[in-house]
Amino acid sequence: MKIRHFAALTVLVSGVCRAVAGCVLLWLAAGCQVLHDKAKYGFTNGVYRSNAFGPKNERVYVATVNDTVQVYLLDRQGHSWIVGRPARRQRAFMPSLLTNTPAIKGGFSTSGFDVDFLTVPFKYRPAAGLLPRQFNTNFNGLVYAGCRTDRYRLGYEASPVGLFHRQITHYALSVGGFTGLGSTAMNAYVTNNQLNTEYDGLLWLKGLAVIVGVNNVTLGMALGYDHLLDANRRHWIYQHRPWLGLTFGLNLN
Repeated sequence: MKIRHFAALTVLVSGVCRAVAGCVLLWLAAGCQVLHDKAKYGFTNGVYRSNAFGPKNERVYVATVNDTVQVYLLDRQGHSWIVGRPARRQRAFMPSLLTNTPAIKGGFSTSGFDVDFLTVPFKYRPAAGLLPRQFNTNFNGLVYAGCRTDRYRLGYEASPVGLFHRQITHYALSVGGFTGLGSTAMNAYVTNNQLNTEYDGLLWLKGLAVIVGVNNVTLGMALGYDHLLDANRRHWIYQHRPWLGLTFGLNLN
């Protein structure tokens, strides 16, 4: 029964990975832009959706000028977006205010395609063969592609001296697939005593990952499985068996 469950999970992960890869190819063919750096490492100039002008999320352009965040409400004109008339359509988030609590606040969001380099420092493997549950820390390097949404919250916080300083809180969520290479320790224990030597085997990894970011901290969880790329794969007890892992990322774009 467990073998059938593992096989079904393997087929599911493999199918989703192929779907994600297909989306990447379609995105490249269409010439779409990758999510730019602002959505990961700073709230900078660009187009967002925001409720800064009311309860409805509308398309706005954000420009930072001399430490002041200027927000412009955009209007649709044909196939492009333009800045509307200045009257109600501009707001400014100043760095700090002196007296009354500032009423101005706003939320901003942007979405796009995300490309990252990932590593999985820790893998949890279910019990297999004669071995109990394992935590593995072998080297691996993965390329990740997925859909990402970043949200920013702008507001003001009072300081002990009566100033109100602008605060920017950042949240991010990305879901996608990964593939890459890694290594694993090969010995008699992981081959049901079919191997008389010890060496580091080369793996091909693939699977799914969910990445969450809060301000400058980014962590993720991965569900994947490994293929040993040599002749001993028929003896390796973890071949095609799923694992769970903790991911860390390094932005490629």
